[in-house]
Formats: sequence, C-alpha cells, structure tokens
Amino acid sequence: MERPKQSPHKGASHSEQEELPLFSVLSHNIFPGRSTLYVHEVAKVLEITTPHVISLINEGLLDAIEVTGKGNKTSREHWRIPVSAYDAYLRKRRNQK
Repeated sequence: MERPKQSPHKGASHSEQEELPLFSVLSHNIFPGRSTLYVHEVAKVLEITTPHVISLINEGLLDAIEVTGKGNKTSREHWRIPVSAYDAYLRKRRNQK
C-alpha cells in the first residue's frame, strides 16, 4: 500500500517554508494526478486556515470553481480549486517576495 504524499514543508517554520524550491510545493508533486483540490487541502499545504483560503477566493487572489450554486460563498464545500489555479497562486506569491 502506497503511503500518502506528505507536504514537503510539514513541520518547517514559515521562514524555512519560504526557502523551499517552488517545484517542491507545486501541485504535481503534492497532489499527483488531481485536477481539482478541496479548500481544506490547500489550507493544509499553505499552512493557513480554511477561512483564509475562502477569503483568497472571494478576493480574487485564488481562482476557484463554484460547485454548489447555493450562494453560500463562505462554505468550504462550495469551492474546488483547480490545480492550475493553486500553482498560479504559488508562483504569484513567490514573485511578490
């Protein structure tokens, strides 16, 4: 049985996380074969809260797909994040530093 992939920066401090090469945190290394991600998965990898991920989505900083159509844009079940949007967010965040 294959063990699930661990976040490459699990247990790393925030400053150590920033030093990781970009390729090590891109989706194909952490979420191989996936096309969309759950809000809680993105929050865990980025080491932020799920409400923070939802705020990034609502502010237009992280693209996401609305999946429920029920208008509850604060619910994590409402969104899926395409892996391409996750990667674009990481690249954009890296370039701002």
